[in-house]
Amino acid sequence: MASPIPEAFKDIWQPTIASWGEKLLATGEIVLTMIEQALGTEPGRLRDLTAGGPHLLGPNAANLDVLSAAGTIINAYHRDLNLLSIHGPATYPGLRIWLRNGTSMYIKMPPGHILIQAAHQLEWLTGGLITAGMHEVVVTAEALELRKSRQCPLRISSPCFQHVASRHPLIIIPEALAYEGLPKSVYEERLKRYPPITAGEQVRNELSAIGLARR
Repeated sequence: MASPIPEAFKDIWQPTIASWGEKLLATGEIVLTMIEQALGTEPGRLRDLTAGGPHLLGPNAANLDVLSAAGTIINAYHRDLNLLSIHGPATYPGLRIWLRNGTSMYIKMPPGHILIQAAHQLEWLTGGLITAGMHEVVVTAEALELRKSRQCPLRISSPCFQHVASRHPLIIIPEALAYEGLPKSVYEERLKRYPPITAGEQVRNELSAIGLARR
């Protein structure tokens, strides 16, 4: 099903969205290259998996004149199911992330910067060396204060979800486990926790778990 195109932007919508998505995916490719180099695995090991993947640019909006109470949850606590989530600053603050030690913080992104979040497929491929980032989006007091001086009440973000192609298996990269120098017992436990599965199966399982799989 084709995405709706706003009438006011019908002449520029498609090329603008395509250009933005391509730039975000190119940024993801650079980050994957850096991860390959850090792990010491062969060049292209991660990047090649994304060729033909079901990448998705998912602009979304929340009206702060409707969701007008501080603390209102816009997107509930979750992790992303793909490989990398790549996006620029939203029009209003509100993205809250959790660190591996359980503490949380609100993201402040300077203009011109891109945020990269690790998602579940990258966690799978690295056997938990890199974990999928837990996050949520909340209406904050800061956002409501900014609303007073702005014409548009919409909090808009445009994340690009970079995926492993559905046909490819998610198999732990050996260098990722070697990187941690794990004891044999922990090594074997990681292999059980992240067994080989195709990316398509993994996505289907994730969508089923949250009630979004098509029957």
